[in-house]
Formats: sequence, C-alpha cells, structure tokens
Amino acid sequence: MTADAPGTRGNRVRELRGAMTTLLADLHGRARGGRVTEDEFRAVTAPLGLDSEGLKRLEVALAQQGLVVERAAAPARDRVRVVRVLGLARKYVAAGMVPAPAFAGLVSLCGLDAAERESLTTALRNEGVVIGAIPTPRRAQAEKAPEEEAETDEEPQADELGGKGEVLTDLDAAMAAARARMNEDRFRHTAWKTLLTAEEEVGLSVLLKGGPEHIDHKPEEAELAALPVTDIRRRAYDTLVMHNVRLVHKLAQRLQGQGLDYEDMVQHGVTGVMHAACLFDPSKGFKFSTYATWWARQALERALGNESRLIRIPVHVHEKVRKVAMVEARLASQGQSLSAAAVAVTANLTVAEVDAVRRISRPTDSLDREIGDGTHLGELVATLHLAPTPEEVLAPKYSRQRVEELLARACLSEREADVMRRRCGLVGGERQTLEEIGEEYGVSRERIRQLETRARDRLKEVLAGGVPAPRGKRGRKRKAPVQEAAPPASAPVEEAPRPTPSVKRAQISEGQGTLF
Repeated sequence: MTADAPGTRGNRVRELRGAMTTLLADLHGRARGGRVTEDEFRAVTAPLGLDSEGLKRLEVALAQQGLVVERAAAPARDRVRVVRVLGLARKYVAAGMVPAPAFAGLVSLCGLDAAERESLTTALRNEGVVIGAIPTPRRAQAEKAPEEEAETDEEPQADELGGKGEVLTDLDAAMAAARARMNEDRFRHTAWKTLLTAEEEVGLSVLLKGGPEHIDHKPEEAELAALPVTDIRRRAYDTLVMHNVRLVHKLAQRLQGQGLDYEDMVQHGVTGVMHAACLFDPSKGFKFSTYATWWARQALERALGNESRLIRIPVHVHEKVRKVAMVEARLASQGQSLSAAAVAVTANLTVAEVDAVRRISRPTDSLDREIGDGTHLGELVATLHLAPTPEEVLAPKYSRQRVEELLARACLSEREADVMRRRCGLVGGERQTLEEIGEEYGVSRERIRQLETRARDRLKEVLAGGVPAPRGKRGRKRKAPVQEAAPPASAPVEEAPRPTPSVKRAQISEGQGTLF
C-alpha cells in the first residue's frame, strides 16, 4: 500500500480536529455544571461510530478537560444486584457470547425484574458481549456418512434446559424423514449408533402418537407394547428408543461401582427413555435427547437407591450419600482435610448430616455370598473371628468371684486385698506393676512387695485347707526360753571323786575352802 500524501494526511488531521472541536462545543452546550447526561453523550457521539473502548477513551479525555459524563442514576440496591449478576454472567462468556439459557437462568435465579434485566443486557453489550445461543454440532454429526457414524463413539450433545430450538412446522416432511430412517434401519446391524436429526425425532414422535391430528396425545407404554410389531406406531416407538441407547450407556458408565451391575443399570435407563418417548412433545422445539436424559438419569438414580444395597435407604438419602462421596473424592485429590466439618462446608450440608451419611454408607455384604469353589463368605468369617463359647464368657466372671471369696477368707487388710486385686488385674482390667501401685499409695516398691508377699502367704494357708489366725494388734512376738540340750542316754555319767579328810584339811589351810 502506498503512503498517503502529506497534504492528504494534513487534511484528515484538520478534519478530525474540526470534528472534535464541534463535538466539544456541542457537549459544552448541553452540559450543566460541567456534567452531561449519558443519553446526550451517546446522541452526540453516535455519528462517530465508536465502539465501547473508544467511548471509554473519549470519556477519559473529556474528564481531563473538566467535562464529566453523568450516568443514569439507579437505586443503590438494584444497582448492586445488577453488578453482582454481571459478575456471574462474565463466567459464562465464551467467544464474546453468553448462551441464552444461561442468561435466562441467571435472571430467573436472581429474581431480576424487566428494568434490571435491561440494565444487565446493556452492561453486557457495553463490554462487547452478545447474548445468544451457542450452536451445537448435533446437526453436523447427523449429516455424517453412515460409516463414519458407526465408528464414532462420542456422547450425543444435548441442549441445556430452557433453550428452545427451531419448531418444525412441516410435519409431513418430518414424518417422511422418519419413515426413511425406519426403512434404512432394517438393513443395518449397528443402527443404534446413528444419531437422529431434529426432523427425524419430530417425525417419529408424531408417528408414534398416531399422526398430526393426535399430536397432543400421550400414549401409555402398555398401549404401544400391545400393538403388533409391524404397526407404524410400534415401529416409530422402537426406532426412537433404539437410537438413544447410546445416551443410556454414557449415563450408566458414570454411575458404575455403586452396587448395581452395568447391565441392570442399562436396563433401567432404557425404561426411562421409553417413558420419555411416550411423554415427549415435539411442538415445543426441544430435542428428544434433552428430554430423555433427565428421565433416564432419574430411572438410574432410583434403581441405585432401591436395588444397590441389601438394606434399602430412601432415594433422597442415597443422593446425599453420592454427594458426600463425590466431595470426599474431590477433597482427597486436592490433598485437603476429609473431616466432617470440611466435607459439610463443601457439600453445603450440616456436620450432623455428614456424620449420619457416613454411618449409613458403610458397606454391607451377605454371609451367603459365594467366594469361589463352593466356599461362602460366612465360612471364612467363622474361621477368622471365632465367637466365644458360653464358658469363655462366664469364666472371667466366676474367676473374679472366686478371688474375692479367697481374699475374704484370708482375713487380709484392706490395703493387702487391694494390692492383690491390682496385681491380678481386677482393677482397671490390666495388671499393675509394683511401681504403679506404690505411686498410687505413695509408698516404695519394696513396701508393696512386702504386702504382696504377706498376702500370698495367707492365701496359701487358705488354699492348703488351713484357717489363718485373725489379724489383731501388731506386736513383737516373745522369744521361747532356750533349754539346754540333755546328754544322750547312752553316754555314761562320770561322778567327781569325793575329797578325803586329809585333802580337806590341806585345802582349808591353803585358803581354798570354807568351813561350815
């Protein structure tokens, strides 16, 4: 591209300056006290064709020159609520667009009136966000070749609740497409893998109801089951259910491992789809997969609540059990605490409810369940945990009674009896050491040993059949007199020789004797 000539560039600059001068003069003329209303500002700047960012920059430039754009006043409470809802709406923004179902859900959930909804819409548009429905690839998938559809295994896309699609008014064309689909399925073994188009769903629903004149009719499942297999209504009913079996498989895969076999879950999910086929109203513009998803999920959840446990719990309690289990798994994956308080805060439940759910969710099993090779679970439990016999239950009781009788017969003191009880494990259920008993009484270990020895001696007398002497005042025992040992009878006794008169006179003269 060639650069503009200097003269041309200068002309554009002069034109821009002239436009800005005219804009400023117009705004100053409309301003009151240095302020201009938002409506007047938008009316003056409309010919410029500026986007939201350009308008913001222009407002900043005007503020620097002392001209402020005054926003329309709104009640403080309503303005705060709209700002909060705007923050929630930003979370749904994808590719500069907010889905219409999400926007309608926010408006309904927050209770916005018409004025607040208009304010929210204006705020989103000022940020360059458009409110509209996100296109789904369902129709594009339905236009694939049959070979490509048979190989794909993706989950059918369903619109969110509240989002209406295009209402088909050409019922004849829809019924023709439905008949073509039924004729094509007759020669395909994997027809259930094909996704139905919106036109085919409407045509099949109209056919199973009996035609356009009975479009408001809601047939019963027994009514359709009683029809011949070749009847057009029965064939439309079977085709509509068969092409949504993939939806049931996807829902059942998410709920595995909760006590119900996969085949049983699929069976219950298909019954939900069958019920949805009878109640589906094609005149409202919804897709059948959207409507059938909720019926299939409800059937699966009720089946899990009624049949997954040996002891049935109500469905709403089963929902709490699933909710708590999911929260615990998420907290465990994040490395957070699994306490009752943490789970209650995350699951929006009370601590009492979490404790009750944990008690209820304990697994149960049947003792008659066969483990393998003809062995039942009850037989293994019997070998691992032997139940005590009546003798084993009563033995401790009679042993304690026998010890108490022996202690009473032994005439022990209160301290000695208590020491023996503690040493035998009758106090507290465990045998106590000498140190522990000494600390209890404030004495040494040796003193407790002496008391134990004295008590054992008295108990031995009782067990030997004797009667111990009653305990009285403690005193020293008198020692028995020591007797001289008598000489043995066999030893002869030698008598001392008697002194003669002459010897006596000699002893007296020497002072060794005494006269009487």
